[in-house]
Amino acid sequence: MTCAHSIPEPAAAIAVCPRRAVALPRATRAPHVRGLPLLGSALQILRDPYGWWPRQHRHLGPVFRLTLPIAGRTWIAIAGRDANELLAREGARVFSQVMTYPRAPEVLGTTLHPSFTEGPLQLHLRRQVARGFTRAALQPHLGAIAAQLRAHVERWRPGQRIDVTAETSQMGLDAISLFATGEPLGFDAAIVRRYATVFTGVIAMSWPKALLRVPAVRAASTALDGMIARRLAAHRSGARGDHAPDYFDLVHEGVLPDGEPLPERTRVVFGQIPFKNMGVYAGRVINHLLYQIVHRPEVLARVQPEIDRVFGGGPIGLDELDGMVALRATLAETLRILPVAVALQRTVCEPFTFGGHRFEPGDRVFTPLSVTHFLDEHFPEPLRFDIDRFIDRPAPAPYTYNPFGVGHHACVARSVFEPLALMVVATALARWQLQARYRLRTIVDALPSPWPWHRMRVVAARAA
Repeated sequence: MTCAHSIPEPAAAIAVCPRRAVALPRATRAPHVRGLPLLGSALQILRDPYGWWPRQHRHLGPVFRLTLPIAGRTWIAIAGRDANELLAREGARVFSQVMTYPRAPEVLGTTLHPSFTEGPLQLHLRRQVARGFTRAALQPHLGAIAAQLRAHVERWRPGQRIDVTAETSQMGLDAISLFATGEPLGFDAAIVRRYATVFTGVIAMSWPKALLRVPAVRAASTALDGMIARRLAAHRSGARGDHAPDYFDLVHEGVLPDGEPLPERTRVVFGQIPFKNMGVYAGRVINHLLYQIVHRPEVLARVQPEIDRVFGGGPIGLDELDGMVALRATLAETLRILPVAVALQRTVCEPFTFGGHRFEPGDRVFTPLSVTHFLDEHFPEPLRFDIDRFIDRPAPAPYTYNPFGVGHHACVARSVFEPLALMVVATALARWQLQARYRLRTIVDALPSPWPWHRMRVVAARAA
């Protein structure tokens, strides 16, 4: 299989190699991380999903092998700034999503998805989705989102111990649903989280496909797809009447490369994207962001005046959110030290060389994008939480800060996710004084996540 696509010239450290033999060792002979029988490095990564990858990079260099109990068993990691650049600039040519995620079409019920295709089709499908995830598309919905979030936190009471995962997930999913469909989610956010997590595990982590047939998971899938189908039908029929254009309007208008309308199943799958992304990715970041602020008095003291100024009762727009310098820097630092996209899987489909090794079609590769987040040469004292890294300083060097991925498969919803994360957290902190006496614990289900039984205490009301 080949992956032909037009890309910029590669950096000097990266070379796409011809099909003839190259006088370099195969990547399959790179240094191997010692692990346990059958489990390989899985337990070590589960115990420290953020720190394990940079430690191997420091000890073994930019190319090393690891064993995991997922498809392929032995994987090759390419790590560091140059590896991130390779993925960004060469990824469309040398890696194949189709080969990496062969289960995706069967699980999704369609071959048409911007995350699991390549080449011109992937670019076309991404454009169909991306036009719905813009700041301009979000702006008309901010008032309704702000009202929904305020109503949610008004239900809290002094002395209550809130389930952080449940509360931040519900607020985040209601917000993204208002943006995407014009209505709140309408059911328990745990349903979306359950399905999104199992879907990700089956597609990316070799979880048994039978998990998708577990009654609770099947019910979650049915509930999510049913809601999407109903709301798409309401958009199509005009039953919603006059309304600000939303993401589902653009999904309804989406077309294939030949101009034909998207098939109905593809529309439903496109409709899943904001809910799955918030359920399995963004919700975790909102959870982490709230903890970092509440747990660190010195950070709270800097963001609270901004929150009180912007969320004091007046209209909230993107300009006001952009002006919250300390809160935005706290989000950036949270994404640096607690990244969601820790390592991306890829499968080689065109030969290339990197880090003194030769890669051939079929090689299974991990690119731990977040390694650079923990290297002193890019972020001094990388284990220290410091929001000033992102205030009045030059932007991080290219390919060193990658909270939303890199290249042609980078997160398409970034422009929408960041303002919504700020709104969820700021709404809670504008209304309530919270207390987080726990020490953050991380588990790994399909991705690193806060321990789901963390509780924050609602201390006192801050504003009427």
